[in-house]
Amino acid sequence: MSIFSFESHLSPLLAISDRYPRRLAELHVQTAPPIPETLVQAFRTTAGEFREWRKYGGPEPQIVLDGQSHSIGWIAELAAHFDDPMPEDIFDFLKLIGGFGGEPASNTFSAGGPYLCRVYVEHQHLLANRQE
Repeated sequence: MSIFSFESHLSPLLAISDRYPRRLAELHVQTAPPIPETLVQAFRTTAGEFREWRKYGGPEPQIVLDGQSHSIGWIAELAAHFDDPMPEDIFDFLKLIGGFGGEPASNTFSAGGPYLCRVYVEHQHLLANRQE
């Protein structure tokens, strides 16, 4: 069994970082891909459809994304994986939904997605309780 020193493995890396600190930092930065525009549009539609569904009732709306129908919760969960800022109109629309414990914590999809998902689930519970 051989024992090795982490310092010996780090020495070449440290030497490179001294000569090229910015380049090394760029290599370590992992950037997530931006949210696709089709998902931004679907999330915008989802927020509007949820508001109308909650207000007027009826069957749960399905949102089309890339040619496939999805639930409000599914679109909200998908958008939650992106840290991109939300367009102001979507953020303002989410604030109008309100009534379920506040509004999104910030103007990002990673905050707006979970918020919309939460109010969606709460609305489903209300509907289920009315049917009992």
